[in-house]
Amino acid sequence: MAAKILIVDDEEILRKIYTDRLTFEGFAIENAADGEEALAKVKSFGPNLILLDILMPKLNGLQVLEQLNADPSLKAIPVIVLSNVANDENIKKALTLGAKDYLLKTNFSPNEIINKIKTLLDTGVEKSYRISPRDGYGDVIKLSQDFPFMNFYKCPSCGGNLVFELKSDTKNPDSHEFVTSVVCDLCKKKV
Repeated sequence: MAAKILIVDDEEILRKIYTDRLTFEGFAIENAADGEEALAKVKSFGPNLILLDILMPKLNGLQVLEQLNADPSLKAIPVIVLSNVANDENIKKALTLGAKDYLLKTNFSPNEIINKIKTLLDTGVEKSYRISPRDGYGDVIKLSQDFPFMNFYKCPSCGGNLVFELKSDTKNPDSHEFVTSVVCDLCKKKV
């Protein structure tokens, strides 16, 4: 599934340039022309990243960042500010409010901005951990006995070794909990 990017800028030509380029790169894109529209689209579109201008009608970019930061379900969405405003106060405030980067439109080409987006999305990829159970450990044997579908950690489809795959709970990133699946190393199926 393609990563979703919300482009928020009151300049239609910039929205079109980045929409065309990012669509070509395989991203799903949605646009907003002002801060109010941006907040509505964040909730309906559920972007993986927001490209946000500062100077806009209705709500400016800093006000959008404040509202995103105030909502626990939205504050984890990475935001890259892309603006013509080089004011140190605005830069500091945007970064304090959670923006991952603050880029000046005149200093970066679309290619450089796309590379920054890709880098940010790659580092924001959900991490998973794989743990291979080993026979001889008390809880491993007990787990096999309590859940016979595991067949002593062999896949019922292909006979490959099963591993526990742990992913952080993305619905509640502050919980320090994991979602665990049992996965076959060979056929990559969840058991």
